[in-house]
Amino acid sequence: MVDGSSNSNRAASYAAAIIKKFNAKATLLFVVAPSDHDMLAGKSTFLDEYKGFGEQRLEKAAAIFADAGIEFNKEVEFGHAAEKILMVSEHGYDLVIIGTRGLSGIRGFIMGSVSSQVSQHSKVPVLVVP
Repeated sequence: MVDGSSNSNRAASYAAAIIKKFNAKATLLFVVAPSDHDMLAGKSTFLDEYKGFGEQRLEKAAAIFADAGIEFNKEVEFGHAAEKILMVSEHGYDLVIIGTRGLSGIRGFIMGSVSSQVSQHSKVPVLVVP
């Protein structure tokens, strides 16, 4: 998952090196997390409104992959990051590469980080980049 943080971009650079070495394809994934207000209000426009936000978060990692000559797709999903990463990873992927910490800050530390949840529950190997 890409979130635009420096850790995420470092993981994207590391991923690019591995992907290039194996001439593999990749998907860059950003997950828009719902706020309690938006979930309770049932705003159907929330996803449309934040799809552009997700695309912006993918730009740096997309540039890293493009500069390396890697074939890749971009996806923006809506939901809880770990759940979406796990769900997407079950659709023909061989490896998940993720940074240790993203933009969640102390909240992610207290509630359990996305990388920790993904590495504990994934059905495919997970490479966590510090």
